[in-house]
Amino acid sequence: MRVSWNSLKKIQNNMIDKIFIEKVKSALNIVNVIESFTRLSKAGVNYKGVCPFHDDHTPSMVVSPSRQTYHCFVCGASGDVISFVQKSLEYNFRRSSAMVCRSGRIRISF
Repeated sequence: MRVSWNSLKKIQNNMIDKIFIEKVKSALNIVNVIESFTRLSKAGVNYKGVCPFHDDHTPSMVVSPSRQTYHCFVCGASGDVISFVQKSLEYNFRRSSAMVCRSGRIRISF
């Protein structure tokens, strides 16, 4: 998948290009990304796991592959694949977007 220079430039200028973000999110499987940070187990159509954002001992985080979102019912952390990486690694939005682009093998053309 190719992403235009204008899309990258908007991200660099901290302007969110929603089309670019949707392309990135649709190219990734949120379950695979979150499993690289914490263990998940299938629970019906969703996945459950221990939330990495607070001291947790029982699965309180639900990951929905159909909506490509996560939500913790204890600390309230929720969002999409980019916000999960951003919060987990304490990266800014641009750096998190670049990381998920690399992990999804999304080429950014210059």
